[in-house]
Amino acid sequence: MVIFHLLKYHPPWDAPPEARGITCEMPGTTEQEEFADYLRLLKNRTGRSYDALAARLGISSSTLHRYCSGHQVPPEYAVVERIARECGADRQELARLRHMWVRATEAPGNARDAEPGPAREPSVAEASSAGGEPPSAYATDPGAPPPPGRSASRRPIVVIGVVVLLIGGLGAWWAAGGPGASSAPSPTRPVGAATARSSPAGTTTTTIQDTAIGTGVGTVQYTGRSWTRCGDGGGCVTTPDHSYYFGYRVGQGYTVRFRGSRIKVYAPTDLAGGIARVTVDGRPAGTVDFRAPAAVNGLRWTSANLADGDHEVTFTISDTDRQDNVVLFDRAEVTA
Repeated sequence: MVIFHLLKYHPPWDAPPEARGITCEMPGTTEQEEFADYLRLLKNRTGRSYDALAARLGISSSTLHRYCSGHQVPPEYAVVERIARECGADRQELARLRHMWVRATEAPGNARDAEPGPAREPSVAEASSAGGEPPSAYATDPGAPPPPGRSASRRPIVVIGVVVLLIGGLGAWWAAGGPGASSAPSPTRPVGAATARSSPAGTTTTTIQDTAIGTGVGTVQYTGRSWTRCGDGGGCVTTPDHSYYFGYRVGQGYTVRFRGSRIKVYAPTDLAGGIARVTVDGRPAGTVDFRAPAAVNGLRWTSANLADGDHEVTFTISDTDRQDNVVLFDRAEVTA
């Protein structure tokens, strides 16, 4: 009895619990335990040790063991998908695992809550206050003397460079046809940018994809840290651009800013779907229920006719008595 007690509460550190034939009490919530149980089931099915599987995944065996024992939840779904695929999970198992991961990350105290936000470049004011180089007076006032350590002889060089650029630009413009040249934009555009196509009766339809992230017209802005991109596979629904986003924290949401007179929002449904409150230009415009027994991409909401101009529609994850609150976004189609 004493030996069993020592084995249970003072196990060797180099062996996982199931290899020792005992059950360890896992910390965290029931959701975290369920996720870890299923992940461990997939791992055990491979017949590989933690070291062997971790080596194939490019992570440490201790990290993999924490995931499979419930001591830590993977911070990103991409990590979960990579582990599951290496374990030979099929599409149905991937979908179930994603559902469990969402539930586990919603639990208080999980590792995802402590993740730092995305890195960004500091502003000029922040750089200055942090001891960095302050903005140059020479850059804003041509009449001011150059700062110490910079030669005044750089001014003629800058002026000559500007003149050369202007001459080169004029030459290219004239070679392209001069005043009669077409003003059509370049065919290249950033990934995820809005695209427009002609519609009957002289209207134009513009598509705003889930990857067109920003704060200006023709973009979508995600608020909160639960938003995760999902591509083809991994239990994710296939969409026209092979991508969509989902979030699951109450109070978080997304805003689509557009120019036109009507907007349609497309998104997949989900077994863990929640309810979103919809507002247009800050005014209530109904709710959308994303729950369905089968995950299918399609039209989820259409606005009323609006005055032609700039508008914004916001989907906010609503607090309900459901255990799951997943809200999704694939694209928006704007009519102008």
